Amino acid sequence: MTEEQLLERQLVDWDFVLDTIRDERCVLFVGPEVFATPEGVKLEEQLARYLGVPDNPDIHKYYPDDALFFFQSGAKKTRISYSIKRFYHQQFPHAETVLEKLAEIPFHFIISLTPDQLLHAVFDKKNLKYKSDYYYKNQPADPDAKIPSASNPLIYNLLGNVDAQESLILTHDDLYDYLESIFRGKSMPEAYKNHLRQARNFIFIGLQFDKWYMQLLLRILYLHNEKAEFMRYAASEGIEDEVKTLCLDQFNINFISKDIPAFVDELHRHCTEAGLLRAENDPSASPVNAWVALLAKGKMDVVLDEFAAFLEKSGTAGQSLYNDVLNLMGRWSMLQQKINRATIGEQEASIETNKIRESLLDLLNAAKTTL
Repeated sequence: MTEEQLLERQLVDWDFVLDTIRDERCVLFVGPEVFATPEGVKLEEQLARYLGVPDNPDIHKYYPDDALFFFQSGAKKTRISYSIKRFYHQQFPHAETVLEKLAEIPFHFIISLTPDQLLHAVFDKKNLKYKSDYYYKNQPADPDAKIPSASNPLIYNLLGNVDAQESLILTHDDLYDYLESIFRGKSMPEAYKNHLRQARNFIFIGLQFDKWYMQLLLRILYLHNEKAEFMRYAASEGIEDEVKTLCLDQFNINFISKDIPAFVDELHRHCTEAGLLRAENDPSASPVNAWVALLAKGKMDVVLDEFAAFLEKSGTAGQSLYNDVLNLMGRWSMLQQKINRATIGEQEASIETNKIRESLLDLLNAAKTTL
């Protein structure tokens, strides 16, 4: 172990970290640096290469410092949004390794600052229960949002969802609209805000604190120093000393590692020794695990049909679940009709799809324990 790594260990109060995770008072933030390749190629550069910048005719201009674009037409922006969606649906083995370890740690509230669904896929792969939501500018917050918990954690995409085009922040206009929306504070459910206010620890993995808008986001999320005397910990690469000092003074964020995988390994080791890790489900333990895997691949129709048939044969033990699945089948059928008739917008359809998916996951998890 190097002298620098020994110093990092001394800077972290691991008992405090574990206690706040145990008490569901620790919020995890995950940022784009998690996606950096072992060679140091950052997410923005990977995306720019994938899109063929600067030679892509649909992109009039690209601003690498902000990772934002300028388009001359809405049609070109739409085409690029679908290319970005395909980019994020690729395999990112270097990021998945880190996210798998983070998924095993029982954080109750995880905020992602990338629009991807990779962490969701990791939870699905491990058959871990969770719910998902995302911030969509100028849209009213869900008043019925569930309170996050370690047994049913929330993965919240703060900067939109790659599967909902209108929620993506691709241009400076999108970013300004987003900041205006988040300043009004009406798009995030109050239950989530309360958890941020009540948190006693924050861990930041791979956030880009040198982005000009990051300080605004931290203040809007109640993370400025006025109301918090406890320490927060960050693992981030390439941060200038001036930015570190500002984050420490204004937000009590202590940068304890430049090596994200090494910090996550250390955190995972402490949680392992404390017996805190989530138990990964045995793929052979329940007949519904195959449907969980299919649902992760978007096979909603197959899962609904096969799950309903399974419950119908299970007799009285599965009757309540069977009725709930029939209800979901009806909602899914009505949604598909609206989509086919173009009577529902893409963003609204995405929200309803996510709600049906989450409800179906809840029923699948319930089936594992009741049948």
